[in-house]
Amino acid sequence: MREVEITTEPVELYKILKFEGMASSGGEAKFVIEQGQVIVNGEVETRKRKK
Repeated sequence: MREVEITTEPVELYKILKFEGMASSGGEAKFVIEQGQVIVNGEVETRKRKK
């Protein structure tokens, strides 16, 4: 598990995974989110464009 804190303007969830190197591409990031493998604020998040 890796924790990322965002303190500036809202960023779409899949972009965070891509920019932080947690996914090799935007498509992979979207797939991981869709599969329920991402937790945001302690809850599973399946919305790719969650900000």
